[in-house]
Amino acid sequence: MPGSSLTRQPRIAKSEAGLGAYRPSSAVILMLSVTGPAFAQANDAFVSRMRDLRETRQIEQDLAKTLKAGDKAALAAFARKIDNQDGKTIRWFAVGILIGSKEARELSLRLGPCAQAGILIRSIAYAAGTGRLAMEERGAAFLTKPRSTGNTYAENVGRCELLAGLPVSTRGIGSACVTSGTCNDDDED
Repeated sequence: MPGSSLTRQPRIAKSEAGLGAYRPSSAVILMLSVTGPAFAQANDAFVSRMRDLRETRQIEQDLAKTLKAGDKAALAAFARKIDNQDGKTIRWFAVGILIGSKEARELSLRLGPCAQAGILIRSIAYAAGTGRLAMEERGAAFLTKPRSTGNTYAENVGRCELLAGLPVSTRGIGSACVTSGTCNDDDED
C-alpha cells in the first residue's frame, strides 16, 4: 500500500527472516509504526484472507502433498512462498499479542475458527519447511510434533467447515479428534 504507514515498517535482517524469528527491538518499532486507517484497512484484508476456507484447505492439501513426496527443496520453497505472502503480518500479530498491543488484541477478538485455521496452517507450513517443526505421517494425515499444533489447526478448520454448513473434510494435517471423537491414533509417542 503506497503511502500507508505499513510501508514504513522496519525490515528484518535476512538472518532473522521468517515467521519464527524477530528482534524484540524491531518488533516494538513495528508495533508502534502500524496504526491508523491504513492499519485497519490492511488488517481487514488480512483477516478476510485468513478466513478464506478454500485457500486454507488448498494450503493444507499442498503441504500434505509436498510432505508425502519427501522433497525437502520443494518444502523449503513452499515455506518461502508462505513467508513472502503472509510472514510480516503474522509476525506483527504474534509479537503484538506477546507485548500486549491494543491493536493486536482488538484484531485477535475478531478472529474466529476460520481465521485462526488460516494463520495456523501458514505457520505450520513455514515451520515444517524451515525444519522448525517435525511432521510425522500417520494414516492419511501428517501430524505435528507436538501434536497440539496440528490438532489445533484441524479442530479450527473443522469448526470453520461446520459454521459454513459444510461437511468436515478429511484432514491432511493434524487430527480433529476432539471434534470427531476418534482420538485412538492420536496419542503422543
